[in-house]
Amino acid sequence: MTKSYNGSLEPFDVSSGIDGWEDWIERFGFFAEANNVPLARFRSLLFTYCGPALYRLVKEAVAPEKPDTKSFDDLVQAVRARFDPIPGVYPARAEFYSRKQLPGESVATFMATLRRLAGRCQFEAAPTVGDRIDFQLQDQLLIGMSDGATRRRVLRGPKITLKELYNAALTGESAIEHYVWWPGIDGEIESWVANCSACQQHRNDPPKPPPLAWNWTPQPWSRIHIDFAGPFHGKTYLLVGDSPSKWVDVEQVPSMDSKEVIHQLARIFAVHGLPDVLVSDNGPAFVSAAFLRFCAANRIRFLRIAPYHPASNGQVERVVHTTKQALRMMTPDRWRIKISRFLLNYRLTPHSATGLSPAEILLRRRPRSLLDRLHPDSLASTEKVQKEEGINVQAEAHRNTRRFEAGDRVWARIFHTGAPAKWVIGVVQEVITPRSYWIELPHQDVWVRRSVDYLWARGDGRPPSSTDTNDTLNESTDAQRTGTSDRKDEPDVESAEGTKGLLDQETDTPTRQGTLPNVPKDNGPSLVDSSHKAQARPTKGAL
Repeated sequence: MTKSYNGSLEPFDVSSGIDGWEDWIERFGFFAEANNVPLARFRSLLFTYCGPALYRLVKEAVAPEKPDTKSFDDLVQAVRARFDPIPGVYPARAEFYSRKQLPGESVATFMATLRRLAGRCQFEAAPTVGDRIDFQLQDQLLIGMSDGATRRRVLRGPKITLKELYNAALTGESAIEHYVWWPGIDGEIESWVANCSACQQHRNDPPKPPPLAWNWTPQPWSRIHIDFAGPFHGKTYLLVGDSPSKWVDVEQVPSMDSKEVIHQLARIFAVHGLPDVLVSDNGPAFVSAAFLRFCAANRIRFLRIAPYHPASNGQVERVVHTTKQALRMMTPDRWRIKISRFLLNYRLTPHSATGLSPAEILLRRRPRSLLDRLHPDSLASTEKVQKEEGINVQAEAHRNTRRFEAGDRVWARIFHTGAPAKWVIGVVQEVITPRSYWIELPHQDVWVRRSVDYLWARGDGRPPSSTDTNDTLNESTDAQRTGTSDRKDEPDVESAEGTKGLLDQETDTPTRQGTLPNVPKDNGPSLVDSSHKAQARPTKGAL
């Protein structure tokens, strides 16, 4: 026996969308309540009255599972998610805030529409009282109503509630209808006011259009915006902002004339290069003939914003606001240090529009700050990179640098004035460092210290012969036997006292046959030369 229910509930029309579903499911709840249907039977009652279209939609929404495995609340939520896949809180709030009273629409209809839109905005869960649904409805009703006289009267009076505002709007609407009414009277009143010359001459500014974004520039420093800030504490600043990277330069200027602007921009362009586009307001410094010539000479496209509309230069206006806020918190002393500190922090802080810091975009790196020293991995990673680079450099230098061993025959450079030749033959006696050697000049009975820059490999490695007259140069001059040199060599070795030792000078040292120069005892230990008799060898600090 089929049970009969009180009332009727037509099947759901799936073409009505999310709003239709919310209305139908509310009616379904009232229908179940009127017939005393327990909650456990809500799912069966839903499938009985939903209709074939809704049932197919439910099956698709819960697939691959079966509808009989889901609870009533799960089924309702699945259908709601099918109509509105992403919880549209912010789109719903945008629609709510943009809703205005339409021409010919009554206050009651407008208020009902606002209440319906507010139902999807989740104002009830707002953390602050000012965001609750009553306050939002009150604000939007006041902003969106077409009756300007009622709005001005409400704004001049004390604070009122939503109910009082709604009654005031109904009163203003019915005041006209109390005396006379015909279809389209609201539109005709608006048209009459629009054609009133006296009204138009003293009316408020028109509604501001949505901001128009500047064209996107892919390369940093391709479009810059400039403006002045100040005077602030008696100082004026030139602000230069890069649109793509949000990089900011702040320069203190003694005056706001074009000559000073050109000077500062030339200095900044020397660091970052020339931009493609430069944007400014219509200040005297920017409209002068000298500034126009400066832009034309550097092939910079110069754009000026509309007069009395600083918002068009919003890129740098935002920078002006941020900079002024920072300057207000600074005491007048040590301005340059404080501005530099502010710029460093600003350039290292990720920007909300780009997700990166201005320095990372413009400089392709993130400069180090004092806070980076606190990170334990920062110093270690830097040392690792430097060590790896040093090893690579040393390996490359090792491959490309000439190296000699004791006994190698070489050509050594001579620096004495009046020497008959620049190069003389010699034999490597000792390796001081990989770049510095003690060289014996056999035909002059002299040891000299030479850098690898002044040595060439010679012959096939045989020791020099006393009869080899082709390689012998007669350089037995008195000047070469004085034991002094007129040329400075590379400072490969430092003295024990921490200053540059005598090894830093190219030295031709006179000796007796088979004897080394006399070496002071405090210049280091003595060494024994295996190719000579027992003798003192030149060491650190020796001639």
